[in-house]
Amino acid sequence: MKHQVNSSLLRIGAVLIGFLFFLMGILVIFSLFAALPDSRALTLSDHILIFLGAFVFIIAGAALFLFSFNAKNSAMKFGAAAFLLFLLTFNWIAFAPGERNFSRTIGSSFTKPMKFKTSETEGRIVFGVVAGALDVFLLYSYIKSKQRKH
Repeated sequence: MKHQVNSSLLRIGAVLIGFLFFLMGILVIFSLFAALPDSRALTLSDHILIFLGAFVFIIAGAALFLFSFNAKNSAMKFGAAAFLLFLLTFNWIAFAPGERNFSRTIGSSFTKPMKFKTSETEGRIVFGVVAGALDVFLLYSYIKSKQRKH
């Protein structure tokens, strides 16, 4: 009985959080196409990154929604697609052509936050290290999954 209640709560939570993620992604897409007000002029690179980020949320939301209806195989594929788009975003920031503008904010609950401009090289290195680690993790996971199938 307790397992059944926990399972039901997990599914309800997955539906609610999945719907929230999906809605957040849709709102970002609407803002990208000027359906919502925004005062900034966006470059092509900005559009690509916003689009990728929005679809990470949309696909992750769909994965949670599918999981809640016990479509675990489809949910896993949607989750993998969301991870790939997330990874693509980090790789784009680190390695794609074009200018990048990075900033760093330092502060705590006891001090006023201070914002500093960070060099493009430093920002690309940070994103490149994270992207590289995630790329290695993806490759390792792919190899392990192929080994288990044989």
